[in-house]
Amino acid sequence: MLQYLSLKDYASNIYSQKMNVDSLWNSYTLILLKNITLTERLYHHQVANCQSNKLSISLFGTIQLNIERTGFLGPIMISYHPLIQGDSIMDIPSSYINQQGLLDGVISLSDKKQIFEHYLNKLLPVYEHMANLCLKDK
Repeated sequence: MLQYLSLKDYASNIYSQKMNVDSLWNSYTLILLKNITLTERLYHHQVANCQSNKLSISLFGTIQLNIERTGFLGPIMISYHPLIQGDSIMDIPSSYINQQGLLDGVISLSDKKQIFEHYLNKLLPVYEHMANLCLKDK
């Protein structure tokens, strides 16, 4: 039997869902912000800009990595875009955070160490690309 909700009920449910999803995204970005700040010298990365749906990271002061949120209800889709002077240098597979707070369906947002390691794994192909560019000059 179909149950019809009032507009007020829909609005309340949608707002509740949006607040939950926003909270998950905020947790994810906060973990990255803290860990990137703590490891700036180790990995030569720093937070360049943080907006509500986008986190920009500077790598070696040359490459910009944009971590962008897409999807505002349901799973949060996360795209990673490494850029040099505004041009994309490679594709990095996207990720997602489900409604249960699991990154890629397996890593709990409460596991800050694993969340940061996930980010570092996203960086690895960018650093490999940069290292190969350095070798070409030799």
